[in-house]
Amino acid sequence: MKSSFDRLADHVLSAALPGETVSVRFAAELSDFVRFNRGKVRQPGSVDQRVATVRIVKGGRQASAERTLSGDDAADFRGVDEMFVALRERLPLLPPDPQLNLAAGEAQTEFADVPALPPTEELVANILDEAGAAGVDLVGFLAAGAVWAGYASSLGQRHWFATASFNFEWCLYLGGNVAVKSSYAGAAWNPAVLHAKIVEGQAALSALARPAKVLSPGSYRTWLTPAAHLELLQLANDWGGFSARAAKTSQSPLLTLWDQKQALSPLFSVFED
Repeated sequence: MKSSFDRLADHVLSAALPGETVSVRFAAELSDFVRFNRGKVRQPGSVDQRVATVRIVKGGRQASAERTLSGDDAADFRGVDEMFVALRERLPLLPPDPQLNLAAGEAQTEFADVPALPPTEELVANILDEAGAAGVDLVGFLAAGAVWAGYASSLGQRHWFATASFNFEWCLYLGGNVAVKSSYAGAAWNPAVLHAKIVEGQAALSALARPAKVLSPGSYRTWLTPAAHLELLQLANDWGGFSARAAKTSQSPLLTLWDQKQALSPLFSVFED
């Protein structure tokens, strides 16, 4: 993929006319997505795309355009040339950009950490085997693949980034409104880790399978897991709880905390890093 970017960058930079500064941003993705329901594959899909954004700057004016690439250099280069024609026609019609600030000087960076993830088919087979062996109703979503990004400009900048990862989120469903949520994400797939998480979820599911206790109104001592605290904080955040704007307009659900009329338990504290 980097060789494709380098060829594209060389073509773009060679197209610069006197007085022009040109640059190109490159973004690519090769990812697979799989939905599971009742421990079986229900919806597989994949994304294979490359996008180039070309920018031209002259006389304080700038214009840019984006194009999806095919991977065929000849066709992509013709498309880039057409973009330059359109941008040069548009540029004189645009006002100068007072916020224009270009990174100048020779600078090159490269971060290419692309671990060798197993094929998605192998990940899916591992998940299906674990769900089948555990005899559970597994509902979830798997995303796995690689992404690439590059930038080059006629001012001497050239940068490259690449990485690969996976994210698998799922629930072990018991029935009604009872389920246990789990997740596994990273850059190196380990079947043992998945197995341990499935076993852990089964243990939690067996606890939830016990008869429910109906509580009458009153005061009770409770214990919340870290995941439960996260859910509460995310809910408060989604409602603008930590938004200064929401507080100033009296829309925050944490107004009593903002007004310092009421504090949280001394056993619980929140810090912003």
